Amino acid sequence: HIRNQGLVRLHKADAATFSTGQRSDWTVSSFCLQWVTDLKASLRFHAEQTRRLSICVPCSGTFSDWRVAHQRAGLEAAVWPLPDALVLMQWMQNWATDFGGALRSRTLTVPEYHDSPLAFARHLRAIGADYSLARGAGGALNRVLSQLPSPYVARYEVLMLDLTTGP
Repeated sequence: HIRNQGLVRLHKADAATFSTGQRSDWTVSSFCLQWVTDLKASLRFHAEQTRRLSICVPCSGTFSDWRVAHQRAGLEAAVWPLPDALVLMQWMQNWATDFGGALRSRTLTVPEYHDSPLAFARHLRAIGADYSLARGAGGALNRVLSQLPSPYVARYEVLMLDLTTGP
């Protein structure tokens, strides 16, 4: 949170419900809101508490080739579901209108390089982005890994949104 006096306050807290108890000048979040269970409610909650909400979120197009490789192997992809970029933009645009503000957005693809598909799978587990249904896949996971090139380039669909909420 940035206050008019030029002070910067950083907080480590639950992203879904954190509040300072006062209206902030600017709230920024990068790559953490996709973990929130009710993203729409959380974003609305934050938009109501700040003059400017700037977020960066990986969206549903992230790791599309990883998901396809899982489908071909008859498995569900070992990543958490991510929000749809167009839906997210629509929510924020509606709030910009509601609050007399404006919305700027940008979508880009960000590559992340790994030595192999297995290294990528280990990376997902290390950051907590995989989930238990896929952990028991055993030999089936080897079928997924064999369909992907090595080295492996994972691609993030990243949505950057900057919502101003009026005076």
